[in-house]
Amino acid sequence: FDSNFGSHNIAVYRSKIVFQGQVIFQNNTTTRDGGALYLDENSLLHFKRDTVIAFTNNTSAQRGGAIFVESVRCDCPPSCFFELDAINKYSQANVQLVFRGNQADKAGDVLYGGEIDMCFLYPEGLNLPYGIETIEKYPKTTVADQIKVFESLFNFTDTSPSLSLVTSNAYRVCLCNNSEPDFTMLQTVHKAAYPGQTIDIESVAVGQYNGTVPSVIIARTITSNTSVALKEVQLAQESKRSCTRLQYTISSVNEYEIIQLYPAGAFRTFISSYLTLINVTLLQCPPGFAFHNASNRCDCHPLLNQYNVTCDIDNQTITKADTTWISFDKSGVVLHPDCPFDYCQVGTITYKLTENPDFQCAFNRRGILCGACKPGFSLALGTSRCLECSSIWIFLLIPFAIAGLALVFLLLILNLTVSTGTINGLIFYANIVRANHTFFFPPGDSSFFTVFIAWLNLDLGIETCFWNGLDGYTKTWLQFTFPVYIWVIVVIIILLSRRYVFAAKLCGSHTVKVLATLFLLSYAKVLRTIITALSFATPRPLVGPTMAVWLYDGNINYLGLQHAFLFLTALGFAIMFVLPFTLLVLLAPCLQAWSNKRFFRWVHRLKPLLDAYQGPYTDKFRCWTGVMLVVRNVLFLAFAVNGLGNPVVNLEIIITIVLGLQAFMWLLGRVYKALLPNVLEALFIVKLGVLSAWTIFIHQDNPNSIQDQMIAAYTITTITVIVFFAIFSFHVYLLFKGSYIVKDIVRKYRKPKEVFVQESSPLDEDTNHATQIVRAPTFTVVEMNELRESLLSGDNNN
Repeated sequence: FDSNFGSHNIAVYRSKIVFQGQVIFQNNTTTRDGGALYLDENSLLHFKRDTVIAFTNNTSAQRGGAIFVESVRCDCPPSCFFELDAINKYSQANVQLVFRGNQADKAGDVLYGGEIDMCFLYPEGLNLPYGIETIEKYPKTTVADQIKVFESLFNFTDTSPSLSLVTSNAYRVCLCNNSEPDFTMLQTVHKAAYPGQTIDIESVAVGQYNGTVPSVIIARTITSNTSVALKEVQLAQESKRSCTRLQYTISSVNEYEIIQLYPAGAFRTFISSYLTLINVTLLQCPPGFAFHNASNRCDCHPLLNQYNVTCDIDNQTITKADTTWISFDKSGVVLHPDCPFDYCQVGTITYKLTENPDFQCAFNRRGILCGACKPGFSLALGTSRCLECSSIWIFLLIPFAIAGLALVFLLLILNLTVSTGTINGLIFYANIVRANHTFFFPPGDSSFFTVFIAWLNLDLGIETCFWNGLDGYTKTWLQFTFPVYIWVIVVIIILLSRRYVFAAKLCGSHTVKVLATLFLLSYAKVLRTIITALSFATPRPLVGPTMAVWLYDGNINYLGLQHAFLFLTALGFAIMFVLPFTLLVLLAPCLQAWSNKRFFRWVHRLKPLLDAYQGPYTDKFRCWTGVMLVVRNVLFLAFAVNGLGNPVVNLEIIITIVLGLQAFMWLLGRVYKALLPNVLEALFIVKLGVLSAWTIFIHQDNPNSIQDQMIAAYTITTITVIVFFAIFSFHVYLLFKGSYIVKDIVRKYRKPKEVFVQESSPLDEDTNHATQIVRAPTFTVVEMNELRESLLSGDNNN
């Protein structure tokens, strides 16, 4: 039978076909069941002696690539779909069925159906009714013998091995091990799961001859006598002809559940004979999870739900999308709503609390609030990242020391001080931008613009190592040292100028102004460091009382022995510098008015310092520097309280302060005596407001657009850089305009004036008083500065 003759298969209904001799079925293809032969449940194949039947390259798009036999759907043992001449359990005919290259798309590449695992072979010619009496009366083969007969007849040697060569409708469900079915009759698998967790069961439906078959696998819970422990969609799941991973979600209040698996439509006899059971032990909810009675499953702890945290009980992971820090240690789960900037990863983070809580940390950090560096890493200067460092970088102390000296002498030479008023607005602008640089500039940005703003705040601004083992605690101590260092330099210069004339000549009369400028320059840095040292966090355990830790290294207990020294130092700077300096500059006009009173006579000693802050302002605004110091305190404290909870709030506060300052200046008139400082002050305040408003617009329109953020920050900062260099050039011009060298050059090329006078001489009296014109002597012009220099040098001879 070949497809070339137009026969795609032979369908047999309620008939017996007798085969004798050599028969070939080849190259038959059908979209129905049975590529070569289709038999209904009432048909039979009879094989005569010395018969060979070859099935070659037959294909079915359904079941039974070579032969398909309708299954007998009853609980009684059926007869087989084939019979032999004079067959009994002791003899068999010389018959061979050879299969080569047959294939079925769904199941049974060789044979589908026939119930060879259950049927009995009867003698030829007996059309016996089914029933127990018939089975006992007439001789028959047992199931084991019948399978031996089947294996001797059906030859698969030239057929590719497959789990679905011979199969039928599914009898049972077999569990799989490494994608291979386990055909053990009684199968039980033990699983442990959390309520609501989904377990994976690799299984396959099996028909006759242990052949796999696609089927619908039914699951039911035996313990609860109901299916409520499983999802409705999981009660009936389709399996393929190979091992298939099925999922079952166990939601139950019980301590254990037993789930039975069986294929849809299986005979009841075999449901009880082939048991496949899943014993599930239900565990206590893992850390961070809590049992919810409404759903009978483990889900996020109610406290975590307050911080937009989602939990996956299947993987025991949590997912957070903001700056919340959540960790797990021996005391349990601990959380804090705000992780310090750059300490934690940004964006959606999914991790296991019990395995790797440091996964949420960024830049090689670890520990509580990600405050410490991982072993082998050190905190870098100019950033909050942890790097692999060497102690060779300690030699950076040399350029730092030189930089402090260079800054002092640059301010001295150029008179680039607060007494001129040209840099006051720039310092205020740089202080506020630096305090919020994480909002204005892209994350991790270390461009020229961020470094420029950092230098105006006496910060390094460049990411570099210092020494191996540097941590946040030591780094905070270092933030106090550089301001103190440059203060000490200026104080030494002042003392030397008072004692030695050459030092006074070298440094001029600007030393006190430079000291006043450095106080203002370092004010924001010291204030930020104080706030850093005093800041604390209270990570909240899900169970138990809260604990107080230092915000910038949560591994250090707040006001513990280690932190207490830093706390007292910061408090000392606040009491000895920030508070008195702010009040002194703010109340300077009043203090100078009361300086004649006995209690305020000490103000006379501070008059040079106070004049440096009041000199450039009009009478109504002599306290303006103090007002701006108060504004700095208000803004920095607001930033510290808000933290990173909502960056837009910080920017809105800045805009409000900017509008208030501008309104105050416009209502009361000119702030500075000169026009140029007025213009510069207004320009820097307006730029600060524009930058804040622009950043808010970007955050609301496209919060993830780093490019837009760079455009805004770089554009405004470029204008700031241009204005700074204009101010610098202006002071250089003033330096050369008033220098002695320039004056000497002008004097050298100036032509002396000739003065003509008329006078009489004794000779004229003798010679009829003749008149003679004579040249008057040339006079030397003496500058007042030269007189002062002589007095300072102690020359009293002239």
